Amino acid sequence: MIPPLNRYVPALSKNELVKTVTDRDIQFTSFNGKDYPLCFLDEKTPLLFQWFERNPARFGKNDIPIINTEKNPYLNNIIKAATIEKERLIGI
Repeated sequence: MIPPLNRYVPALSKNELVKTVTDRDIQFTSFNGKDYPLCFLDEKTPLLFQWFERNPARFGKNDIPIINTEKNPYLNNIIKAATIEKERLIGI
């Protein structure tokens, strides 16, 4: 099952998240029975890409592949969309 679009889960402590929620009118979305806040992306927002691993034996070995965006230009398109469309919610 693919998770819903328009969600970004920030790595914030509970106090930071409460402050963020009270500072802005943040909407939430649910996935698998858990609520996640929707946050705005900007050029400093770290993005995490998830893809299907062709070699699952690498899991647990901290062998994280470096993605060549020239060979896989769609990833550059996602980053550019996050920069251009930072005022709107986009799915990543």
